Amino acid sequence: MKWGTLLLLFCIACTQTPQLIAQPEPVSQPAHPPAQDAQKTPLLPALQAPPLPQKTGLDSKAFTWKFKKETYSVTLPLYTSINQHYQNQPRVITYRGALPSNWQEQIYVTVLSLNETEGFNELITYLNKTKQEKKFSNDDFADFVITFVQTLPYDYAGLENPNRQVRYPYQTLFDQTGVCSDKTLLAAKILARFGYGVALFLFDDENHMSLGLQCPKIDSSYLSGYCYVETTAAEATGVAPQLLSGNISLASQPLVIPITNGTAYTRAADNLRKEVARRGFCADLPDATENLTISETRMKELETRAAASRDPKDYAEYRDAYTAYRRTYEDYKVVHAGCKGIEYAPSGFY
Repeated sequence: MKWGTLLLLFCIACTQTPQLIAQPEPVSQPAHPPAQDAQKTPLLPALQAPPLPQKTGLDSKAFTWKFKKETYSVTLPLYTSINQHYQNQPRVITYRGALPSNWQEQIYVTVLSLNETEGFNELITYLNKTKQEKKFSNDDFADFVITFVQTLPYDYAGLENPNRQVRYPYQTLFDQTGVCSDKTLLAAKILARFGYGVALFLFDDENHMSLGLQCPKIDSSYLSGYCYVETTAAEATGVAPQLLSGNISLASQPLVIPITNGTAYTRAADNLRKEVARRGFCADLPDATENLTISETRMKELETRAAASRDPKDYAEYRDAYTAYRRTYEDYKVVHAGCKGIEYAPSGFY
């Protein structure tokens, strides 16, 4: 009997420039492609958590985040003793003979399958209560949960630790920070508890992990049946980063690790269309900025000349330049707002 290796995965980086997820023909199909009409059931068996230790070292953690211009807050009673308990839980698999080809899947499933309750019950209760009070749709609620996880600060200190282990979701809540794998596992754990279909996207070449949220296959990332969710930055579901920190691009085909089948997200295609438009505006922004600067400089030069000469012809030329500047300014505002994903209505000045 041999023991498998501890999996020490973390993000190389997680502050990004947005990019559209393409839908290339996959190099190989996922090991467990999701059924199109699957019920809300785990694809892999849950494991019974070892008995928890006595609760000692109460350390209440307050979380605050914004969603659709509203601020939400929850305080969770977490304990040092339980955090240490999860820190001591195994990240190994047992096997005979050759290392299983799905050893990574088995380790992550072990982390996600423990029947954690402490700390999560209060969080789940708060999230569910908010869902009912706000009458969130399934898509809105998924975005609400994802925003909560995205808001947690990135653990840059942990990134530099060469001995850092994969962390259980409780540990991420306790520390209120995490690298890409920590935040992805936390999001997967919460969404699975609410019946969503979730998967893990593991990019070995880039040393990165993201969440997959079940969605119509035609809209899905990598034709996997799951839509990409970046848990380390405020990106919409279905939109991946073009670059990770260090100018690393997500160019490889990820290993897709399905966790559950369940509720599907339906807005990914719309998110992609909006991102296409936003990126187009951003591409036009440098030219719009330059045109505005040129127009403003020209207007000010003519204003100075007209004030000095008091010649009616100079005033007329200045007025024409001012009108042109206002048009250019309105054009710039449309492009600038579009790059930020905000609709802008021209003032109607002209």
